[in-house]
Amino acid sequence: MMIWTMVPGGILQVLGQRWEIGAMQTVVAMVLICLIFGILEKIIRIYKRQNECMREIVLCWRGKNCHFKGYADTGNQLVDPISKKPVSIITREAWHTLIEEDIPLYRMIPFQSIGNPGGVLQAVEVDCMTILDGKHTQMIEKPMIAITEQPFSGIFHYSILLHNDYC
Repeated sequence: MMIWTMVPGGILQVLGQRWEIGAMQTVVAMVLICLIFGILEKIIRIYKRQNECMREIVLCWRGKNCHFKGYADTGNQLVDPISKKPVSIITREAWHTLIEEDIPLYRMIPFQSIGNPGGVLQAVEVDCMTILDGKHTQMIEKPMIAITEQPFSGIFHYSILLHNDYC
């Protein structure tokens, strides 16, 4: 936190030595410098928080293992209405790296989101899913994975949106 006061003060001192700056220009410069540093701090905080949510995921399906980047999403509350298992979501593009053919229809998972009050996702029960977060390894037997047509957005590129239970 001390750096956020020392750096702007140093910048103003250098500017004051180089050019004659009046009181009003000093105030304006200080406000601008503080705004810039505040915005940078916010960007760094968002970046760190999103980076902390990134996971390495290994999906196993019929003897084939594929590695993906996943995002631990505390907002994903999807549950299979029949088995009551938590449902993670994978993009169709990523799914096709695991399995070339069409998705074997296993379950239809109803969902609601902004802009889609009544959607349905196809879901499959894969053999296993391993979640690595750098400190821990979590292995889930027979997890439900729903397939979405939409790519995920965010600072980091990821292919799987993990269920809240796996965060």
